[in-house]
Amino acid sequence: MQYLPGMRYTLLALLLAVVTGCASSPGRPASVTAPEIAVQQTGSIFFGSSQTAPVSIDVAVRNTSNVPLRLRTVRLDAAGMSQYSIYPAERTMNELLPPGETRVVSLFATAYTNRSRLSVTEPLSVRAVVDLEHEGKRFREVALRPMISQP
Repeated sequence: MQYLPGMRYTLLALLLAVVTGCASSPGRPASVTAPEIAVQQTGSIFFGSSQTAPVSIDVAVRNTSNVPLRLRTVRLDAAGMSQYSIYPAERTMNELLPPGETRVVSLFATAYTNRSRLSVTEPLSVRAVVDLEHEGKRFREVALRPMISQP
């Protein structure tokens, strides 16, 4: 396929618009700014002679708004992994998140592979889906995070 001049930038802008559009739900109230979401793997993945291994992941949610939010659900799943993946993990809660404060939610997932004795060289990449609520209106924020360094 032959590209016309500028077509590559148009396609890139379209792709960026789609990805940005997926970053948060359109239902976020106008008085609420997007929270900061940080994801960190807290332990190494060791398969040993098994095809599954435990992995612990912390998700930090910081309320950047001037209004309180209620943290409802945090879900994790793998995003574009090739050596191994994780089964989705979810934690439901009902925690008040005052303005400017951060809550760290620890999730425990199971990594799996189809190769036994896998020595992990690929960093874990996850999608975190955080459900929040403000004044009875629920909304969702999505963050894609590659784990750049493992412990």
